[in-house]
Amino acid sequence: MSIVRAKKHLGQHFLKDQNIACKITASLLPVTKGVLEIGPGMGVLTRHLLKDTKFSVLAIDIDQESIDYLHEELPAHKEQIIYGDFLKSNIRNFYTEPFSIIGNLPYNISSQIFFRILENRDLIPQVVCMIQKEVAERISASHGNKTYGILSVFLQTFYDIEYLFTVGEQVFDPPPKVKSAVIRLIRNKREKLDCDEKLFFNIVKSGFNQRRKTLRNSLKSIISPDFASETLSLRPEQLSVEDFIKNVLPVAKELEVYLENKHIQNMVSLIAPEVADAKTMFKWNNGMSWAYTGNITDSDIKENVKAAGGSVTGIVRFSIQWNDKDGKDNSDLDAHCIEPKRGEHIYFGHKKARSGGELDIDITQSVDQCWNSNGVAVENITFPSKERMIPGTYKFFVNQFAYRGSQGFKAEIEVNGEIHSYEYNAPVRGNVDVAEVILDQSGNFKVVDKLPGNCATISKDVWGIKTLQFTPVSVVCYSPNYWDEQKGIGHQHLFFMLKDCINPEEPNGYYNEFLKPELEQHRRVFEALGAKAHVKDVDDQLSGVGFSLTKRNDLIIKVKGATERVLKVKF
Repeated sequence: MSIVRAKKHLGQHFLKDQNIACKITASLLPVTKGVLEIGPGMGVLTRHLLKDTKFSVLAIDIDQESIDYLHEELPAHKEQIIYGDFLKSNIRNFYTEPFSIIGNLPYNISSQIFFRILENRDLIPQVVCMIQKEVAERISASHGNKTYGILSVFLQTFYDIEYLFTVGEQVFDPPPKVKSAVIRLIRNKREKLDCDEKLFFNIVKSGFNQRRKTLRNSLKSIISPDFASETLSLRPEQLSVEDFIKNVLPVAKELEVYLENKHIQNMVSLIAPEVADAKTMFKWNNGMSWAYTGNITDSDIKENVKAAGGSVTGIVRFSIQWNDKDGKDNSDLDAHCIEPKRGEHIYFGHKKARSGGELDIDITQSVDQCWNSNGVAVENITFPSKERMIPGTYKFFVNQFAYRGSQGFKAEIEVNGEIHSYEYNAPVRGNVDVAEVILDQSGNFKVVDKLPGNCATISKDVWGIKTLQFTPVSVVCYSPNYWDEQKGIGHQHLFFMLKDCINPEEPNGYYNEFLKPELEQHRRVFEALGAKAHVKDVDDQLSGVGFSLTKRNDLIIKVKGATERVLKVKF
């Protein structure tokens, strides 16, 4: 059967990029067995979903041509691909237990679909969907944002909403006129409103229908004129859900964390002194410390860049690595950066820019002649500081200079010490956009992912546990020596120790925020010595993931208590 014709009246724009399809389906957390896909079209998401044994999949589409196409393409799954209108169907006929929803939603009815989800929120704990970027920004907007609106309040009342990534127009057939975005909704613990639900919805609608007015003016037909509240002097976009309804989290009895591949660099082990009464150099006479993955260690790309003579200490770093898989490909990949305004292009033909950006490692020879004995190749672009950097968008991409059977590459963008990791597992032909780094007028950086890759979509074994699944938490604790309430002395860390997690790396090194006062002036010396000190390895461990409270990160946690919910903690 030929391909399905996209129908304008149905708002169809078929996704054709497999990397993005893989990233969308990987964003679906295993909180339910049942998954309903809305509008499968030509099945680019469907095929990925059907391969995942964690899920039992149904797909519903109002387009009979799409149904016929998928029945022919996927004959073994005919019973799972059904004709119907999601907006008019009895949702409770799909699954008897709670189920998740996923889909590339038609732009013209996405709001209607969300309201239908709200009506059935007791059955739908999770939604992962691709919608128009503007709508995604509106739905996920926080209070105080001018895009915050009716749908923002309604959905955020019952769901935690996360803006995952942006999708360009070129990956669709036909391409839409606007960008798209993928968001994830996770049902929160609010089972009911502490007020009349119908009145609540009326108040929200009335408030936002007259955005420029204060709530008191917008709601004067609903509330009594003598009703007193400071909230009524605010405009609707300044209000959070908590301003409408008081929210108190239940006491957790059990926790599970969803370990993503990006968290591998956050793997951490507590370290206890072998001799309990030995003298300590730490402030509180507590010999316990900790070590992150590979100790206070850098990623393998970062370590390889350093070994090749590249700089990893700048404000912005773009590093690529290839030929680190089985079988050498001998391809020649190149790291590129295009700067804003002046448009300077940093690459092998122009290694230094006026901004201070520099390509300081350029692998030009075959992999057999690369800088290390394993033939692993790296290139590195670094900006030492932002003093000479022009505000605007810095575009980073990889180019295939000489194709000799490329197997893909890994990449890192490091900005202000925060690392964004990427992986491209396909032959590289031409250019592959990795990310954009935006420097605003206030001197703040923002990283925009352009490469979905597969780094986040493939489960990995690390320290006895698997990524991309929920793992029970045995202990939650702050960094063991951070007992002081003073600010600015050290960086407090929060650790989630995981059941059956055992660090096999026999780490060298340990870290602690507080030294004894007499040693504080020599902190860097002792940190360097601590990084080289041997740590005795034992099976009886407290290992897991840790997060500095001063660095931006996030972790998805399943909480079991009076109720069960999944939430996202941001650091």
